[in-house]
Amino acid sequence: MTTQTLTYDRQNFPRVQLTKDDIGFSAIIDSISGLAPDRSVSPEEIGKGILSLDPPTVEADTMRELIDRSMLAVSLAVEATIGTPDSIAEVLAVRYRTGIAVRGALSALGEDI
Repeated sequence: MTTQTLTYDRQNFPRVQLTKDDIGFSAIIDSISGLAPDRSVSPEEIGKGILSLDPPTVEADTMRELIDRSMLAVSLAVEATIGTPDSIAEVLAVRYRTGIAVRGALSALGEDI
């Protein structure tokens, strides 16, 4: 089994610890200021590939799934930290930055995204 791991850390974006092996991808998204979810993942979320909210951790078979699940896990972690936000812009900003960071990690790993 071949495994590649790297940490993608770019200023103003979440840090992504990305692992790729023969069966797919996994990512840990951390360094999000103030993130402290007050709940664990549900069985339904685990079924969708979200393994943890603290820090947001996901697994996926494809790059597209990895990006989508990473963004969803971070959104759920933000909502579990602050409740329903006054503005959806707060959640969208974190989702956007997470998507860029995961794409950057995939690119740094040599994946053609």
